[in-house]
Amino acid sequence: MNIENYSIGSYCVTPSKASSMFEDESVGNSQATGGLVVSRIDGDQVFVREWHINAHFEGADALEQFERHRETQDFEFWFTDERILQESVLFDGHDPVLHRQLCLKLSAL
Repeated sequence: MNIENYSIGSYCVTPSKASSMFEDESVGNSQATGGLVVSRIDGDQVFVREWHINAHFEGADALEQFERHRETQDFEFWFTDERILQESVLFDGHDPVLHRQLCLKLSAL
């Protein structure tokens, strides 16, 4: 593993099945709902957490809630426990807003 290829907050998206009632609104968009994120680097070890977005909206304005949160990527995140990265994963996330949100939420842990 080449440690120089990793930085805190680097992330990747795992494929997800469409589970939103607004799935047709996401057609053509790469709406991320989960993946891996680099949470810490200690010496030559890279630590990661799985992340997921809790994006369930209810009520008469559910679509508006969804659109507002999709724009800012300011969803409620939950993370698994930290683990050492064992396999080679391509952390190729490229959305700067999502990257900032993941870093912000990770720093609060």
